[in-house]
Amino acid sequence: DSDSDVVAAPAPAPAPKKPAAPPKKRGRAPKVVEPEPPAPPPKKPAAKKRKAAEQPAEPDPTLQPPEDSVRIVFTNYEPSTSERGILKSMGWTEVSARDATHVITKAPLKRTPKLMIGLSTASYVVTADWLGACLASDGRADEKPFMVKDRAKEQLWGFNLARSLAQNPSVKVLSGYAVALAPGARDASMMLPSDSELQDIVECAGGRWLSTVPRGSSEELWPNGVLVIGCKELVEGSDRIATRCIGALAKLDAGVLAGVVEPPTLYGAVLAKTLDLSRRNCLQLPAACAHVVRKA
Repeated sequence: DSDSDVVAAPAPAPAPKKPAAPPKKRGRAPKVVEPEPPAPPPKKPAAKKRKAAEQPAEPDPTLQPPEDSVRIVFTNYEPSTSERGILKSMGWTEVSARDATHVITKAPLKRTPKLMIGLSTASYVVTADWLGACLASDGRADEKPFMVKDRAKEQLWGFNLARSLAQNPSVKVLSGYAVALAPGARDASMMLPSDSELQDIVECAGGRWLSTVPRGSSEELWPNGVLVIGCKELVEGSDRIATRCIGALAKLDAGVLAGVVEPPTLYGAVLAKTLDLSRRNCLQLPAACAHVVRKA
């Protein structure tokens, strides 16, 4: 056979192509949108808020102050160990007179600095028997049956103890006044409390204590003038102490002083919560000092 007679085998058919995958999109993945949180409730107007905050809760007039508000000062006697033990067992505290709610003392009354301070700040002046009643009742006993009564001293000093206490803390008899010792007062024959005690007596009664007599007046700080504590020896005498006092007072500006009074006049004003600066209650100054006292 010749090569021309040879028939070539047919070529195999090509394999079918897989369909092309769709082209991928380029770019960021789509964001997942989260649901928005619910809107907060509407706020009250600021003015209404402030008004609500300014409205205090109505106090219950039948309730006594809490027992931890009891603050004690003793005067005119030394308390016993057992009395101080009662304070401790009750959780009460012994404090200075200007911070006391209760003054514990005995009759006859003595015009001690602590009593005079307490008459301007405390709510009660009671005997030590009140502490015994508190112990027996295991709590704060009613103060009324144990209030100190001394009619003789009240009459002598011209005040009513219960009435004076009832006026606390609203009535401040020395409000608008400054008070100072007369020059040379410590050298004169006067029985005086210490400066710190006088300061507490004056400030708790609403006045302003000054360590020295000011030369000029202050309508802003003491519009009623300066009350000077002195004695006849200082303003009517002729010795060195009196001469120094009169000379110092004569240099003051006109109308600076409300008056010059002896200690009992000041004490009486604090106890009774009334101040009488009429001529009969003030010391009369010599002519050289007449201009310093303001006219009534």
